[in-house]
Amino acid sequence: MTFWSTHIAVYILAPVVLLIAAHFLIIVTLDISPLFLRLASIAIPLPFGFLVIWRLHHGIEWAIADGILIGLLAVTGMLIAVAVIDKVPILPDNARDWRETLEYVASIALANITGAVLATFLRRMLPRTLDATGAPSAAAVTIARIAGRHVGTQALRRRAQKIQDNFQTVATGAAALGAGASSLYTGVRALVGF
Repeated sequence: MTFWSTHIAVYILAPVVLLIAAHFLIIVTLDISPLFLRLASIAIPLPFGFLVIWRLHHGIEWAIADGILIGLLAVTGMLIAVAVIDKVPILPDNARDWRETLEYVASIALANITGAVLATFLRRMLPRTLDATGAPSAAAVTIARIAGRHVGTQALRRRAQKIQDNFQTVATGAAALGAGASSLYTGVRALVGF
């Protein structure tokens, strides 16, 4: 029970509260451009997604689930705040507003996922020793054989492991860039007229 209560409080409710507070400060109190809120909505969930991987060692599926929950809860809280303050309906009333609302949820979720992918990327970049029990994939061994002259079994295995690690690092980096770009695009698209 302690795991779930801590996880929910730190990795879900904390970013939700921060996002709603940012909304209240930027939109309600200061009444400045919503672009600042969208940028804050990317910056706030990103470190929480990072910590899910870095500290808890959970998989990316946790960051996806957390991101979706954070997005849904935060945007719902923002909609309720606007409804109470402006005395308007809570839910969007047309297809365009629904699309923007769902894109905003997606932007927050993708920011959380970007943080998780960045943590995965950094873990891959850190030096680590070759695991004695872990074998590189058959594809990596084949590429290692093709890539250079024949060497002993251990040297071939090390070469294949390095090739496999490099491919994983590149793939993780590409995923981080893709998730970050998607979060930025969905977060600011409606505000800048894409």
